[in-house]
Amino acid sequence: MVYLDNAATTYKKPDTVLRAVKGAIKKYSANPGRSGHRLSIRATELVYSARESISRHLNYSFPDRIVFTLNATYALNMAIKTLIPDNSHVIISDLEHNSVYRPICSLAQARGVSYSVYKSSADNIFKEIEGHIRDNTSAIVTTLKSNVTGECIPIFALSELKKKYGIRLILDASQAAGLTNFSLDDVAFDAFCAPAHKGLYGIMGLGFAVFAASPDNTLLEGGSGNESRNKAMPKELPERMEAGTLPLPAIAGLKAGVEYIDSIGIDTVISIVDYLTEEALSRLREIKNIRIYGAHGGVICFNIGQVPSEKCARKLSDVGICTRAGLHCAPLAHEKIGTLKSGCVRISLSYFNTERELDKLYRALRKI
Repeated sequence: MVYLDNAATTYKKPDTVLRAVKGAIKKYSANPGRSGHRLSIRATELVYSARESISRHLNYSFPDRIVFTLNATYALNMAIKTLIPDNSHVIISDLEHNSVYRPICSLAQARGVSYSVYKSSADNIFKEIEGHIRDNTSAIVTTLKSNVTGECIPIFALSELKKKYGIRLILDASQAAGLTNFSLDDVAFDAFCAPAHKGLYGIMGLGFAVFAASPDNTLLEGGSGNESRNKAMPKELPERMEAGTLPLPAIAGLKAGVEYIDSIGIDTVISIVDYLTEEALSRLREIKNIRIYGAHGGVICFNIGQVPSEKCARKLSDVGICTRAGLHCAPLAHEKIGTLKSGCVRISLSYFNTERELDKLYRALRKI
């Protein structure tokens, strides 16, 4: 099987991740932060160690501000719905996934929030976004990398806008985490959200939000393991935003995933994925009637002639090649590239893909 759907989830995981997940179930399968017995203490230590590993990976000095969530969508909802005030204005990009777009639309209906959309392909992204700022603009909520085209938004331009205008900045790093060399200590932001199961090589069922400060509001309330007499959640992070039992095996897997990347070197991972992207592009361009809409950092989207994208992906699946077709939960991005009606086929690469797999893709697409 050739797996080219890594933007949805990475299928190939490092062996260290698999061992860590299994080890957590066998050795630490107790509730972290709830009991005083040996297993619970070991589980608590593992969770904190995972926060430290993620913090090192992101070059961020505050591991206690890393909040574990169900996935990146949950993390984004948490940030958007606790940090954006009622009746304010928000700026989003024309590349947003529904994990940003739908919560914003929900706030527009329920809490009087308005929004405008900036053009991610503008020559001067700072001035483009700046042109949308109003007196009541409260936040910029934006992806750092499109899941459709792979196009990236410069994080430091966003950081400078936040500092200049004093507005909040909520970042969707779902596609960028593990494929971008971040130094969050150098970035002004309010929330940075990412999943475990994509570029960080963890397993499904886990994401995280890095908060620059403890939010005034909470999205979920429940057991936190401390301050149990209080009717409200604790004031301090991470407990303030972590209600209920944490997914310990998934946290162990994420810790192993980021440590695996750091052992190789994030720049090495990026360079290999970029190399594979260029190799894939060189093959695709030799195919008759192909139309390529975007190709950046491991993500390439295309259509072939009049073949419907779903049919093309199905034919690839029939010969053991996994891709994704349709709208990729990102209608704004498809509207931008002109594929809102047709959708497109997406291949997305990881560090573990090979040129031989790209050769197989090329041969299959030639037949189609």
